[in-house]
Amino acid sequence: QTARARLDDMFIGQDPALESRYKALAESHLEVLAGDAAEERLGLSEETYNRLASEVDRISHVAALVNHRLSYQNLFGPNVAGTAEIIRLALTTRKKTIDFVSTQAVYRYLDPSDGIHEDSPLKKSTQLSDDAYAAGYGASKWAAEVLLQRANQQFGLGINTFRGNMMLPHQKYSGEMNVSDMFTRLLYSLIETGLAPYSFYPLQEDGSKTPAHYDGTPVDIVAAAVAGVTDNLSGEYRTYNIHNYHADDGCSLDAFVDWIESAGYPLTRLDDHQAWYDRFNDKLTSLPEEKKQKSAREIMGAYSRPLHVRGDPVSCDRFRDLVSKLTSCRGLPHVDEAYIHKCLQDLVALGYID
Repeated sequence: QTARARLDDMFIGQDPALESRYKALAESHLEVLAGDAAEERLGLSEETYNRLASEVDRISHVAALVNHRLSYQNLFGPNVAGTAEIIRLALTTRKKTIDFVSTQAVYRYLDPSDGIHEDSPLKKSTQLSDDAYAAGYGASKWAAEVLLQRANQQFGLGINTFRGNMMLPHQKYSGEMNVSDMFTRLLYSLIETGLAPYSFYPLQEDGSKTPAHYDGTPVDIVAAAVAGVTDNLSGEYRTYNIHNYHADDGCSLDAFVDWIESAGYPLTRLDDHQAWYDRFNDKLTSLPEEKKQKSAREIMGAYSRPLHVRGDPVSCDRFRDLVSKLTSCRGLPHVDEAYIHKCLQDLVALGYID
């Protein structure tokens, strides 16, 4: 009952349309069980586990500890052992297709000899390191994918792996955003400090800004894609690289700064990236504790130097084809000015900004 109340609380009281839809669907279709992916039998009683094993025919595995500062050892239980427990459930009594939400942080653990695409093989082993940002998280998801590929090869389990990047707020519903993710923390922190760099990316030789693209996809598109794979009944292993493939639309962090200003929030831009980083970090450090917890203070390592601008885009042909066939949406949207303004309105609705 407590778990059900927690779930209800996420959908009730923020957006009337979402609340109405949730209640209507939950009344007929929702059963909530309290468990833990990292525990044996998912932390469920033997009776409940056996009932699920016989009744369930598809598993959407989104359970994970998402923390880019923790090491692989810290993340092993929920992200690796947890996936092994999901595989156990998928093999018990009857085979069940698994939809696995992974991450693009796995890219560094792929064999790049033939480029990075949706069928690039995983490296057979990796040297653990906490030097790179989110290295432990990426390694934990790589290990989970290794387990799922072996389950497919040995037992014929149908697996759909979705390597997501930044999953952005819902396009329609108010306040439906992940307030602890990098995107939301950055928007909040830019407005709270009033400071932005001249550019988040390396400048060109003449000092002009480098064209860049922010790779984020609204969560409603991601959810529609996961639910939209209905034909993997023959035990295939499929990977979908979730990319916002409008790579030349000019939607970048620099554009976001422009759109924050056009929404009425003043920002001072600093030409030197290091000077911005130091002042920005100092201001976040001096915030009251409640505001500091909402800020980008704990993930500043991601912005300590100008962000890499990807050259050749990563292939996402299978994901692009899937989106084109979805009847619940009109293709992949651009992360444009209107959308960023909607995200700022979400922050207002949640009481984060004025």
